[in-house]
Amino acid sequence: MTIDDIILKTTKARLNRADAEACCQQEQISSEAFCDEFARRVATGYTSQSFSFADAASAMNGLWFGFQFQVPKFAESVFRSFDAGECHPKTPHLSSDEVSRPLVESLLHENAA
Repeated sequence: MTIDDIILKTTKARLNRADAEACCQQEQISSEAFCDEFARRVATGYTSQSFSFADAASAMNGLWFGFQFQVPKFAESVFRSFDAGECHPKTPHLSSDEVSRPLVESLLHENAA
């Protein structure tokens, strides 16, 4: 199973840690590298409109809870960008997308590979 397969699966259900571990072994990457690449692909898919806000937020929630809140800084920042869009009481007139999209775009710009 590839990272992209896992992302698609995680838009519907919490991340299966065994899938992530198998992918890491197959790709010969660390779990930290997996988390960051997962987050980067979700963020990129969201900004290119391949993923809706709901699917991207679901995928990041799946990663966050699947790794029991133990993700590297970049992946956590992407998660928090979507989390901000889910709950923004100081700006109730803005949509989730209007809150999260600029945060995600900024993260991708700051962390361009």
